[in-house]
Amino acid sequence: LANRIAGWFVGVLLLLAAVVAWYWWQAGSGTWLSITISLLVVSCPCALSLAAPTAITAASVALMRRGIAVTTHEAIENLARATHFIFDKTGTLTFGKLQLIDVECLAEVKRQDCIHLAAAIEKHSEHPVAPAITGLAEGTVMTASEVINTPGQGITGIIANKRYFLGTADYIFTNTTLVSRYAGNNNVTSESSSSAFLADEKNILCRFVFSDQIRPSARALVAALNANGAHTLMLSGDHADIVRHIAGQLGIKEAFSGLPPDGKLSILKDLHAAGAFTAVIGDGINDAPILAAAHVSIAMGKGADIARISADMILLNDKLDMLQDGIRIARKSLTIIRQNMVWAIVYNLLVVPAAAAGLLAPWMAAIGMSLSSLVVVGNAASIVKS
Repeated sequence: LANRIAGWFVGVLLLLAAVVAWYWWQAGSGTWLSITISLLVVSCPCALSLAAPTAITAASVALMRRGIAVTTHEAIENLARATHFIFDKTGTLTFGKLQLIDVECLAEVKRQDCIHLAAAIEKHSEHPVAPAITGLAEGTVMTASEVINTPGQGITGIIANKRYFLGTADYIFTNTTLVSRYAGNNNVTSESSSSAFLADEKNILCRFVFSDQIRPSARALVAALNANGAHTLMLSGDHADIVRHIAGQLGIKEAFSGLPPDGKLSILKDLHAAGAFTAVIGDGINDAPILAAAHVSIAMGKGADIARISADMILLNDKLDMLQDGIRIARKSLTIIRQNMVWAIVYNLLVVPAAAAGLLAPWMAAIGMSLSSLVVVGNAASIVKS
């Protein structure tokens, strides 16, 4: 907007300078040239053009000092305007460092054999369950081929000419002919733990039980957002009991569970259709579509590569509470931009007529123009100190 205004301003100013020069020359004034020079010098389209980029640059510096890297030019403005903050669960609101707390064998197979089979498949996954399983595999890990990963649901691969499936209960029973009492509920062990199943095409071999911890910084961020009137949501692929428990612990207003990536995207589109301005915070491969579609997206620094590539901002230190400062700085930058634009417009409305009337000498015009730009830059610099 500032650049468009400045473009028109320059054209109008040149036309006005020609008219002023002709007027004073026709009036027989020997100072027509100095008046014209004063008019051209005192006007300051650069103040208009500097109004936004100086503030955005200062805000980017202030955010980087707090561990928030800005990757797109519109991110700061969009963060300031966000009304709905949407969180992934695992790896975002929780640490994402799942711990394997139990392995329950459900067929005639040894516990360590289950771990080795699962580890061979999980070597090809970036899901948080992967290191929890592969870290327990002792000795040489088997090799899996023809691995197919379904983000948010499960993974399958062939080991020793036999296909195995690892994932949620619904994933197992959707991709095999197996039927079990676990179908439809994913066998949540408790409100703070979740399960994954290992199966071949004939039997469910075992159940892995994992636990995760909520980030302390998540509590502070959600509390601050709620206090400021923002709408907080959680979109997760996990079971309803776990999602409901985490949402209750954090005070998140709305929570959706059992969502594949396209399910999350569908909810986001519904929010956009309802007029919401969305900010999405996530970390995994299954978050990439919703991160790319949000008005502004924030990826965790230790998240998946595709999540960081899809995001407008990256939390380099994974401290969610730093986002509070990020929102405050983004909103202040918009205020500074408006102040700078108002200043630039008011300044030009005052000095251009004065110069045209012959009230300003060229040296006065030079000082006025310089001071106008310095005011804009100095005002923007206050963001860095905030």
